[in-house]
Amino acid sequence: MDYWDSTMSRWLRWGLCGGLLIYGVLPAGAAAQHSPPLPTPQETPVVLGQRPEPGGLPASRLLARALGLTPEQVRRMQEVRRQESPAIQSAGRKVAVCRRRLNDAIYGLETSEALVEQRARELAAAEADLIQLRARLQYRIRTVLTDEQLRVFNELRTEPPQDVPRRGMRRPGRLDQPPTP
Repeated sequence: MDYWDSTMSRWLRWGLCGGLLIYGVLPAGAAAQHSPPLPTPQETPVVLGQRPEPGGLPASRLLARALGLTPEQVRRMQEVRRQESPAIQSAGRKVAVCRRRLNDAIYGLETSEALVEQRARELAAAEADLIQLRARLQYRIRTVLTDEQLRVFNELRTEPPQDVPRRGMRRPGRLDQPPTP
């Protein structure tokens, strides 16, 4: 299996395809239609929050190349992320707070069934808000893609990984270690 196939398998296994388009940081000229050859790891800048793939490029750049994103599309995606990210980050913080409050209600010294139910409803509402914000962001990003780019993206999303077992499945003979991501 070559580098490209193994990289795509990792994206699919980790569920990164959508996340890369949504949260990836693509420099303005990184995804031109006819990209230059892949740079060496020493030439590749590491973008904050992204681990470079073994070939040296962050996964979002590889996905941008696979889709053939134009610099204008990259700019528009960055703008959508800039607009939506404060609300999504705030909603994520609210989910974390609600989750802590629910755990405190369940495992705290002073608890009641009514308090646990109330905290569970608060968490459910916070998670619902976060899901709606992410869906809106994904839709706005999707509108930037052409029909052909969407077709390629959907193929990458639905293609099963070839080189790795699914998350949560054990490998034969490796019962003492959890599956690696």
